[in-house]
Amino acid sequence: MKHFNIIFIIINFSWGIGLKSLLIPADAISIASSNTGIAKTESVKINPAIVANQKSNTMSFSLNNWLGDIKCTSFYHSWRNRYIFLTSYKINEVELRGTVPDDEPIGNFSVKWLSLAYGYGYKFSNTFYAGLETQLIYSRLYTEKTTGFMSNIGFIYSPDENYQLGAVIKNFGYLNSELNETYPSE
Repeated sequence: MKHFNIIFIIINFSWGIGLKSLLIPADAISIASSNTGIAKTESVKINPAIVANQKSNTMSFSLNNWLGDIKCTSFYHSWRNRYIFLTSYKINEVELRGTVPDDEPIGNFSVKWLSLAYGYGYKFSNTFYAGLETQLIYSRLYTEKTTGFMSNIGFIYSPDENYQLGAVIKNFGYLNSELNETYPSE
């Protein structure tokens, strides 16, 4: 068991390398849980398979302010075994600097990121269910933009009420970026 814990810790820290490891959660549940709990979650942004087991319609709005004046707005609605999720991030008044150091910025610009996701969950049995999320992405940094179509797929296996096992594959799809960026797969 000790070796398993060490391997688990090493794998978890290996994903958090570089600027792309910065993850700004889109909803309150993801924020409160730090995007953990793949098997036992209430947020489709952590595991899209959870929507297959929901028993009621759900709607939520979230307005978040982060460090550096990052503003996030999200809207979520689920019904039966489907959901839509709209997320918007924006940073205003980013100072534009030239190639020569100066006390005064040349000007200001804003950064925008939008995502529209649709998810569907399917319950194969009382113990196994899966979910697929597809999302359209648009971001703009100064004059450069990124557009794409990404997907997430999740699974939850629950042999009894005390144990659940979950798996998620995130960020696979197509990305067209003028910034030559890629989204990390998880």
